[in-house]
Amino acid sequence: MDWDEFQETLETRLAALPEPEELTTITQFHAMLKQLDLVIKAVIVKHVPMSKPSPYSKCWWSKELAALKKVKEKLVRRSYER
Repeated sequence: MDWDEFQETLETRLAALPEPEELTTITQFHAMLKQLDLVIKAVIVKHVPMSKPSPYSKCWWSKELAALKKVKEKLVRRSYER
């Protein structure tokens, strides 16, 4: 991924938005937030490649499960020693 190109496109798209002004209502805030969100998402879709996870990866596995597995293995070793 080319970060310079990403930044250039982001700057161009942000410059196309209307000039910033004081937001006095929640509606104005949400409208501006939505515009920013759309610009950022469009640039991400254009420049960030989609990941291709391995078909053999365990998508359900987590760090918490890994920690619990270590605890279990220690208990198994202690049990075997006795």
